[in-house]
Amino acid sequence: MSFSIRIVSDTVTPKLIKGMALMKQAIVDGLDNVGAEMEATARAIVPVRTGFLRSTIYHQVDPDGLTLELGALADYAIYVEMGTRFMSAEPYIRPAFDQNSQKLLDNLVLGILAGFE
Repeated sequence: MSFSIRIVSDTVTPKLIKGMALMKQAIVDGLDNVGAEMEATARAIVPVRTGFLRSTIYHQVDPDGLTLELGALADYAIYVEMGTRFMSAEPYIRPAFDQNSQKLLDNLVLGILAGFE
């Protein structure tokens, strides 16, 4: 005994592809929104002498890798964040992440759910 199946019209695959695209875009948008909030938080709490360090704080979203990067470009940014043997740490990146970590998770869940609408 043998049998065969022939699919004439596939309606599921296009819906899956559309759902994945919606999910990815919603996650990228959520990462960008939370990244902007993290950046604002870091700028608000960073210690300021000249304002240069504050001006170099940024966030960047990689839509292909679905990653969010938050940092500062000043050469001495890491020393302010982590401290040295000569000065105490004055963290601004880690607290910005900590204050917004739940929003990050919430946006991730909402992004995933967007693919099932």
